[in-house]
Amino acid sequence: MPAFPAPVADTAASTTSSVHIAAITRAVTTMRLRVNEPHRLHDIAHASLMSPFHFHRVFRLLTAVTPGRFLTAVRMAEAKRLLLHSSASATDISVAVGYSSFGTFTTQFTRLVGMSPGRFRTCARALADLPVGEVLTSMPDVSGRTLHGRVSPRPDGASGATIVALFPVGIPQQTPSACAVATSTGSFTLPAPDQPAAGTAALTSLLAVSVRSDATIGAVLTEERSAGLYVGSGAVHAGQVRDTGSLRDDITLRPPAVTDPPVLTAFPLLIGARPGYRLPA
Repeated sequence: MPAFPAPVADTAASTTSSVHIAAITRAVTTMRLRVNEPHRLHDIAHASLMSPFHFHRVFRLLTAVTPGRFLTAVRMAEAKRLLLHSSASATDISVAVGYSSFGTFTTQFTRLVGMSPGRFRTCARALADLPVGEVLTSMPDVSGRTLHGRVSPRPDGASGATIVALFPVGIPQQTPSACAVATSTGSFTLPAPDQPAAGTAALTSLLAVSVRSDATIGAVLTEERSAGLYVGSGAVHAGQVRDTGSLRDDITLRPPAVTDPPVLTAFPLLIGARPGYRLPA
């Protein structure tokens, strides 16, 4: 499954009809607008004039995730926004984004964002008004087997902070196995993925998320327009570095598409803060 698939208008038209592309786009838009509703697979497939099986297959082709995972991502993104910008309790927020069980909400949020709802609220509010360029710092030098490459310039030409990370799946959710902040020239170096077990070919997704250097942490965490978000991706076979000890991979940034799942991982909070600044407990 591709990581951060290219916009559907560019890649899917030859294999998926424009009618199906429009149907998936409508389904995604509806999920985003009515986040607290159940959006059962049978119902949204029926509204798209497809069988549940066919809808599920086409949806995954265009978004890189299943409808259920996409809906979860949309709910968690809205929960992040409410935790940062509202005074509602975490319990009330869980209900507002469609969860009947607070325990399930907390478990999902912690797994996908990288910290619990309460810690996210505390850390995000403490840093919300800081420019991201003041918070994200270069990562330490990496030795041993490495993965290195370069990220393309931002399409808008603005100064940006670009985070490159390795994920087991092609979406920026959960805590990455490794991450780095690209330099001003766009270069990055990461620890190479672990060697796969004998007889297997482990695939790791290499994802890049770029935001404007002058965007605030709050804007980045909630993907506001002022954050100037761009994304990019690649796929890394761990076995590729077995003999050479290193691997080069370049990433081209592009604007996010409506069919891209939200960026859930709280990169600015997980990577760390300015020298001498400790994240709130």
